[in-house]
Amino acid sequence: MRTAHTQRGFSLYELMVVIAVMAILSGIALPALGAMSAGNDLNTAQENLIETLKKARGMAVSHSTFATVTIDSAARTVQLSLADGSRPVESFSMRPDIGIGADATLVFGAMGTVTAQTGTTAIVLSAPGYSGLPQRRIDISSTGIVTATR
Repeated sequence: MRTAHTQRGFSLYELMVVIAVMAILSGIALPALGAMSAGNDLNTAQENLIETLKKARGMAVSHSTFATVTIDSAARTVQLSLADGSRPVESFSMRPDIGIGADATLVFGAMGTVTAQTGTTAIVLSAPGYSGLPQRRIDISSTGIVTATR
């Protein structure tokens, strides 16, 4: 009498089909993951810039001096300094995949007001490599109030 032979494992054909399906799915998913990552980077850059602007206004008011925020679009840096020199200069860099619309030098006064020495009080951030992502905009009113749109 013959005993039934049970199959153990997968055939080569079955493995090839699974690998082909995985390759197709990853080809669809990877661009979406890249755009999601760029969107997160853009949101983080916007939040960091808003935090710096609010900090500058608060420090200008609390120290009764001028606080300057300098945005360099070419170097992708943001720098915060106080006119009285009571605190060291703070700066941070944007990720390389984040674009800043234009240079700006914003001066916050002791009353919390802001003036643009150079540039504008509307800052636009973008991810140039991902055309489908909407730009992020930060507006600073003359009274120093910071608002953001996504």
